[in-house]
Amino acid sequence: MSRRTAGVVLAVAAAVAAIAATFLPLSWVGTGQGQVRFGFTTTSWTTVVEPVELGEFRATPQVGVPIVVAAVVLLIAAALVFLPAHQRQASRRTAIAATGVLVGSVWATFMTVQASLELFTRDGRASIDREYGAGLWLLVAAVAVAVVGTVFLHAEPPPPRPEGVVVHRLDDKDADLDTPPLGIQVAVLPDDHPEPPAGPEVRTR
Repeated sequence: MSRRTAGVVLAVAAAVAAIAATFLPLSWVGTGQGQVRFGFTTTSWTTVVEPVELGEFRATPQVGVPIVVAAVVLLIAAALVFLPAHQRQASRRTAIAATGVLVGSVWATFMTVQASLELFTRDGRASIDREYGAGLWLLVAAVAVAVVGTVFLHAEPPPPRPEGVVVHRLDDKDADLDTPPLGIQVAVLPDDHPEPPAGPEVRTR
């Protein structure tokens, strides 16, 4: 698998993970008594009261919108890799833009969740449990995978291998050492050894 192919796989995986993470809990605040928990579970789209009988869904900042947009653009960048070579630069720029939006969105989401949990930490009179949800950690993992995938998408393809017989050109000083088509190397006498004298001339009638 080439680096560009690995970049496409990682970009798609990061986009799918980011979209799935928006539907998972980002945080939970409440208290637990036995197997029953009372509190609030926050996702990228809404806040759910537990148990549900105690309340309804509450509107929260739609932090999932920029995350989903960045994930869709990242999928488009992965698809643009299959364009011709002279148009493949669009894939790299699109991947950079999508990864940048995803990093910024996840960072803003993390800071929002952290600030909301700190509100309950300041009140020391109440014994309230706080925890980060699986959706938040999945978002962080999606960002890391997206960054690596974007780096791999910038990898240049290896040079094409020549087909058929490869002919190497020799320098002039090596011209006498070239092997003829018969496969027998031509013997060359050094300059300091004169050629052997010719034999006696034989005349025939």
